[in-house]
Amino acid sequence: MNITVNPQYIKQDIEETVEIMWDSVETAEKYTLERKTNGKTFVAIYEGLDLSFTDTIILPNATEIEYRVKATLPTPETPEEEIPEETV
Repeated sequence: MNITVNPQYIKQDIEETVEIMWDSVETAEKYTLERKTNGKTFVAIYEGLDLSFTDTIILPNATEIEYRVKATLPTPETPEEEIPEETV
């Protein structure tokens, strides 16, 4: 299951570096940070448990850059199926 988390803070220090930070999600197994450039498809640029990432590779000729973060949560366990008792 993925939940989209809005980045809490985006800071552009210099033209080639963008620092992205986000809030934690309880029980998250990992976070996936994705980047979309010039309205194209989102591409994963980070996966892990950190709550921030510094993007140092901004593509040339990019006029619009968008980020999104997804938290991957554990899959709920399915309850064991009860076996009906047999009377013999």
